[in-house]
Order: sequence, then structure tokens, then C-alpha cells
Amino acid sequence: MFSLFDAINHYLGFFNFNLKLKNQIYTIMGFIGNWYLLHLAIQLFKNQLYLRGFLFALIFLVLLYFSILNLVYYFTSKTVKGDISPHIEKIFGGKPKDADISAPISPNPFHTQPGTPVMYDPVGIYDQNNLISATLTSTDAQREVLKHIADHLLETHHIQENYQGLNDQQVTDFLKKSNLIAFDAIGTHALIPSYKIVTEENQLHVYAGLNILDQQLIGSIETVGTFDIHDLQENYQLLPVSCILHGGKCKTIGRSGLIESIEPYFVEMKIAYQRKTNEPKNTN
Repeated sequence: MFSLFDAINHYLGFFNFNLKLKNQIYTIMGFIGNWYLLHLAIQLFKNQLYLRGFLFALIFLVLLYFSILNLVYYFTSKTVKGDISPHIEKIFGGKPKDADISAPISPNPFHTQPGTPVMYDPVGIYDQNNLISATLTSTDAQREVLKHIADHLLETHHIQENYQGLNDQQVTDFLKKSNLIAFDAIGTHALIPSYKIVTEENQLHVYAGLNILDQQLIGSIETVGTFDIHDLQENYQLLPVSCILHGGKCKTIGRSGLIESIEPYFVEMKIAYQRKTNEPKNTN
């Protein structure tokens, strides 16, 4: 049983799930696997090993309690009366002492404030209405390349894991007001310094790196917004505006405060688009 769940956990590592979906999957796995402990307890009682059977039954009940809490938390918007999670958090450390919950709320951590009609990046200034996000598909090897880029940017202090200077209360407020599930320690606008899009083998490949000489393949673009990339290329000119790094150390909202975890790195491409014009053919 445990070997099966270990194999499932291993194969889930090949896919990039958002944190909430991943927690939902692990909650279901834990809930199902917990019943195996009850089966073992029953078998121990049948063999008159009462002490071991009692211990397994007790562990089953404790894990069942927390499984039910997780099911309610991750699959509904309700809370459970008698949730002891806050008390456990206090026993094992609680919230950081330096978290100043009375500090004023920071403005939107994005570089552009709400309502700002333009977005600045190294390649120019663009109207936000003419920008859409591109989804990348990456292999394990390409994700390793991206992790190497992120590690080097951190080592050279081009990006920092400081949650943009926000304390826990400010991160919580920002997550509640936005549609984000997690807040990355590297911030919401960590740019990869060098990137390009190349059409190869009927695919739109993305190369990125620390500079032009360092660029390596990190994935291919499958969709831009809600459109298939191949359909969009027929009618529009596409220009990569920015290559934003996400993932790594991050915080999400838990039942009794923020939960810090580490997620795989991924890239969000911002694409500028303009409808193609039919240029008159030269008859000379």
C-alpha cells in the first residue's frame, strides 16, 4: 500500500500542479491510505496483540481527524469547530516573532499599479490591453535548466527571496485580494534577463538565460491566452515582451496562518500581439 502511494507521489513530481490542487490530491491519498492502518489494527486484535492493535487504532483515529480537517479545508470554504491546528502551531513555534501585524498594508507588489495602462520591460513600453500570457510546456531537463538560471540569479543577487519586503500579514492581505494561490519569495515580477522565441520543428521554442550567449531551451509555447499558438501565428505578429520567473520558495494561506513551501520554477511569458497587414506585392 505505502509502496503504491510512494510511486504515485513520485509520478506526480513530473507534472506542474498548482499548490491547491496538489494538496487536494495528497489529502485524498492520505485519507484513503489511512484506512490501511485500521485494517492492520483489526488484524492485530485478531492475533491477540492488543497493545499494538490499540496503538495502530489510536494512530488511525488521530490521522482520520486531521484528514477530515484537510478535506473540509481544501474542498470547501467552511471551517471545523474544535480545530486544534492553531494550538499545535503555537506548540511548534507559531508565527515569526518579527511579523509586525500592525504594519500598514503595502501597495500592490506588482511593478505597475492598478489601473496603470502601460507595462515597462527592457524591450519597450506596451499597453496592457495588447499583452497576453503564454503557457509553456517543459520537459524535466528543461525545468532543470530553468532551476539553474534561477539559482544563479539568486546567487548573484539579481533577484532576492525576501517576499518583496512584505511581512506575513501583508502577504496574507495581498493573497486574499488577488486571485493568486501562492506568493513567491522572489516576488511577482522577477524577470529573466535574456530570452527569445524561435520557431523550430513546427514548434515555438523559448530560449532563456543570463545573457544572449547563455540562452538555453526552457520549453515550448502551446497556447497564448485561450488561443492555440499555431492559429494565432497565422493572423497576428507576436513579440515576447517579458519572461517572468515564478516558483521556488513561496507562501500560501493555511488554516492558522501562512504555510511556506517550495514549488518547481516555471515561466510566464508576456506576449505583445498585432494583427498582420497584407502588404502589396512588388510587381517589378
